[in-house]
Amino acid sequence: MDSAAFTKALREGEAGKELAFPIAEYEARVARVREAMEEAGLDALLVTNPPDLYYLAGYHTFSSGNHACLVLPRAGAPTLQVTSLEIPGAIVTGWVEEVAVADWHLQTDAAGQLAGIVSDKGLAEGSLGIQPAMLGLMPHLRDRLGAALPHAQLVDASE
Repeated sequence: MDSAAFTKALREGEAGKELAFPIAEYEARVARVREAMEEAGLDALLVTNPPDLYYLAGYHTFSSGNHACLVLPRAGAPTLQVTSLEIPGAIVTGWVEEVAVADWHLQTDAAGQLAGIVSDKGLAEGSLGIQPAMLGLMPHLRDRLGAALPHAQLVDASE
């Protein structure tokens, strides 16, 4: 079964959600972060630090060594990008509806897909907050993302 079929099967199955908090709590957290993004002049935040992913998306991983990124635009629906091994965690423990899946053994190529997500949201020339001082964003992914989005400004939003 490919990752799209697996994702669909999880969504339609009887397993349901195992959220730590009601969705309204996550929405309130996102609203507070978006206010800070507005003040900082960020068009989107690319959240890669595992504790921040858990705080904002509910996404709970068994392996913090796999790439994951929450693309949180200042307005509009967020997208959670995870590797294929992390599909169950993204679907069952997370509330974010848009889940993009990168092949786990090619996660070094995830930057291309991430750049596509950013572009599809109309943010390819925006100010994008990244977390270079935190665990999560691998340097080669940051470099490839910058090359794939040459007109975007990658801004340190680690704090």
